[in-house]
Amino acid sequence: MQTRSELTLIRSFLDSDRRAIVTAILASIVSGASSALLIAFIGKQFVRTEPFGMQSIALFAVLLILSVATNLYASKVLIEASSEHSYSLRMALCRRIVSTGYERIEKIGSPRLIAMLSEDLTDVAVAFTRIPVLVTNSTRVFFCIVYLLWMTPLAMTLLLLLSLPVIYFQILLYRRAKVHLQVLLPIRDRRYSLYVMLTSGIKELLVDRLTRVGFFTNQLEENARKFKFAQQKSFMANQYAANW
Repeated sequence: MQTRSELTLIRSFLDSDRRAIVTAILASIVSGASSALLIAFIGKQFVRTEPFGMQSIALFAVLLILSVATNLYASKVLIEASSEHSYSLRMALCRRIVSTGYERIEKIGSPRLIAMLSEDLTDVAVAFTRIPVLVTNSTRVFFCIVYLLWMTPLAMTLLLLLSLPVIYFQILLYRRAKVHLQVLLPIRDRRYSLYVMLTSGIKELLVDRLTRVGFFTNQLEENARKFKFAQQKSFMANQYAANW
């Protein structure tokens, strides 16, 4: 669900600090595996007749601490790496804008550049900080599936087969969300353009009441209304996919 500029930013983030990304992924795998073992351990303890011993309590504590600590460590590594790269990339983009010719800037459009410097970089950086959650949950699900296959192979096989249409419908929902996002982006760029016009032409707007009313009613308000409805549809489409 990324635009072309965001895909470029993602590749840039991936190339920026591979060591940090690999470290975070490995820590997330450990977190997911330990949390899956914790689930299996709890399930096993429920069917026991004898009370908990110190060994069981110690194992529970170790698995719990390991799961939380490795997940937090993975998040810390990626937050530091992504924020550092965002800073470097933002400054590099500013330097390129300063050294780029006026015609090139006009061709790209200042609203697009502002959007890239503000929202796109921030969105991609935030997305990278969610990698530990994705890897941890995927690892947890994988080990839980293996455990359930070992416990009840037939039931787990049927569950996996039933999950195929669920996954297919999930893909359809994300495709729908992507369509809404593509509608939202041009409206967002237009919004930045209007903000530039508002700040650069503030003197004219203050002097001429008719121009001011026309600008606010026909352009700013109309764009804000379109953006509101497009954003609502885009957010809800993503929520449908996430909840499914």
